[in-house]
Amino acid sequence: MPKEHDLTILDDSGLLSIVDCAAYRSFLSEDWDYESILDHFRDQMAQRAILVWECGDGGGAYLLRLRNYITSERGHREITGSIKATTNILHLVSYDALTMAAQFEDEHLPAKH
Repeated sequence: MPKEHDLTILDDSGLLSIVDCAAYRSFLSEDWDYESILDHFRDQMAQRAILVWECGDGGGAYLLRLRNYITSERGHREITGSIKATTNILHLVSYDALTMAAQFEDEHLPAKH
């Protein structure tokens, strides 16, 4: 991986994640509620299968700069956390994709689009 890489993602909710799709348990329940999905995210974050953060607004197009080094340069929003890449692959996933996979057993991550 280059030292830094820019990614753009669209999301309507303002919540994004980096996911180890091979380790993340995506399905929750057909009738989950907001509190239960937040609990699910916390559990999966403790397993280091996902890193979730709020973007602080109502959604839109987000530019993410991923770095594999520490810098003193400040971002508009920042997240620091730990995640495993069990197959050496991580995916940037929107809240919309997470909720579809949480509600429907036949929806898988990464999403086809």
